[in-house]
Amino acid sequence: MWTNADYQGIQIVFAALAAVWPPFIVHLLTIGVALILFTSYLGSFIKYRTSINYLFGDNWERIIKWLYFIPPIIAVNMEIPVIWLMADIAVGFLVIPNIIALFLLRKDFIQEYQRFKTNVIDKTP
Repeated sequence: MWTNADYQGIQIVFAALAAVWPPFIVHLLTIGVALILFTSYLGSFIKYRTSINYLFGDNWERIIKWLYFIPPIIAVNMEIPVIWLMADIAVGFLVIPNIIALFLLRKDFIQEYQRFKTNVIDKTP
């Protein structure tokens, strides 16, 4: 099983479980994994919708929220490694605003650190 090239990722886990446990338990675990994935996607959608509403207002929310469901529809027809690559790229794009914010807040951070150093570190015996 472990050397079979037909199994990749989660398929290896479920094949191992099927070799040890009855099919009922494997199906129950499959439903559990699907529910975890669904709730994660739903939570991400709520965060996305809230951000869009904050940035563009209520008028854009109805239009843009449907764009969130396009990637899963496209991903159904794609190979698993390509989907993981796209997910990694998307996570990488999330880093860009944080790096910009850190760059813009660097002076404030240095001021706060100097104040902390003066008030706390230097007064510690």
